[in-house]
Amino acid sequence: MAENSIASRLKTFRLSKKLTQKDMASVLGCTIPTYNRYEKGVAVIGTKDLELLYYMGCNLSWLITGKENMVINEDKSESNLIKTITEQSEAAKTTAEALLNFSENAKTTAEALLNFSENAKTTADVIKEQTITIKMLSEKDSKRVNIGDGNISTNIA
Repeated sequence: MAENSIASRLKTFRLSKKLTQKDMASVLGCTIPTYNRYEKGVAVIGTKDLELLYYMGCNLSWLITGKENMVINEDKSESNLIKTITEQSEAAKTTAEALLNFSENAKTTAEALLNFSENAKTTADVIKEQTITIKMLSEKDSKRVNIGDGNISTNIA
């Protein structure tokens, strides 16, 4: 890792905050090996992570170029971080509510399909019983039942 690189400045910033690589990985929402690759300069840090670093108080101009101060106004960065976390929390809540509604709708749909299936089975059972009854009556009375066009007619054999 070059001493004057984004990777080295990322490490400098982390150490200035007295954080471990594990802490930074947790804040950025990545794995420890991924964060380690950022600090080694093997992986490129993404825009989402840069945004979170900004909210932690990292001056992105310094991180990228090495110029200007390492940290921005900490009061501003902390309020931005709180605002971002609050917004993300609200978005997560909205998503969870949408998933819950979807789940409830899926359950209702499944119950309706089950009822439809049960009704179809009942209807099929009734038709089967009626067919058996008609057949039995036809044989008993030596009559032939014609159901071809939907009208039931009997012919004496």
